[in-house]
Amino acid sequence: MDLLSGLLLTGVVLWIIYIVVRQLFDEKISSGLTQYFRTSPNPVQDNLVGSIGKVVDVSDDKIDILRVRIGIELWSAKLQAADQPQLPIGAEVKVIAVNGMILDVEEHAVT
Repeated sequence: MDLLSGLLLTGVVLWIIYIVVRQLFDEKISSGLTQYFRTSPNPVQDNLVGSIGKVVDVSDDKIDILRVRIGIELWSAKLQAADQPQLPIGAEVKVIAVNGMILDVEEHAVT
């Protein structure tokens, strides 16, 4: 019984210390850690915009969703222009924007 009450008391004391330290140093800790972590909200976005990929799959149930291969990665994508007809498999597309895990693409005309 003494062991259980000792563990409970230790847990409560550690929790109180955690709360106090977090209230006192939260801004200093978070500002100090920002130099070690990314500053861009989505670093993938900068790298993918302007990339050229190929359509590898056209979803039957979701008419506007495509599967696009860019390099060795597969991405879900949708055509930016809603009135544009569905692209065939093998068509080249250019990434216009990144919305989460879905790319906005448009048909890439080979010049």
